[in-house]
Amino acid sequence: MGGDGIAFVLQRDNTPPPNNTTASPATANSYYGQGEHLGYVGISPSLGIEFDTHQNPGESAFDHIAISRNGDVYDKLSGEVAAKLDAFSNPADIEDGVAHAIKITWDKPSNTLKVYFDGVLRLTYTNDIVASLFGANPANVYWGFTAATSGADNQQGVCDLDMKIINLVPVAVNDIITTNEDNFVTGQVLTNDADRKPGLSSKNYSGHWSG
Repeated sequence: MGGDGIAFVLQRDNTPPPNNTTASPATANSYYGQGEHLGYVGISPSLGIEFDTHQNPGESAFDHIAISRNGDVYDKLSGEVAAKLDAFSNPADIEDGVAHAIKITWDKPSNTLKVYFDGVLRLTYTNDIVASLFGANPANVYWGFTAATSGADNQQGVCDLDMKIINLVPVAVNDIITTNEDNFVTGQVLTNDADRKPGLSSKNYSGHWSG
């Protein structure tokens, strides 16, 4: 059984090792923590999607996918799900010497994160992670991969990266407000619209109606 696994991480720290503050024991090639911590313990704020291939205390016995936050693999945002199922719908080992295809999607209008393994949807998580983890500021959020081993060996790597950004068409909703004759009306015209472009803030409007 190989260990311990690899993780895809979103985080704010763009300082490469060994200049960053590392956990102990650390080497020049480590980021934060070995073994079960998968190399990202203590990175905060962050979101980690782990592909765990070794059972540690408190973890599932099968190779699994899970989402955790702020550099703590035990602070789970999602449950642990089997990374792959065999022909009988039983959890299968993924440390099998074969390259596996991983797909991660984020849909901002629905705040939905999805994780696919070998073309099969395995995990869905819905939450506004921009607001809950990154202070409602999506700027300067970096992504990358971390991995770790300990008592069990594993060869872990990433190849053939492909990132696609889909620019969704903004959805504008009509704004309706009523008032009596000869009264001013005030309101905002963007708060109920979806996928507004960066830098476009909510605008107030005011006017006077006289019939």
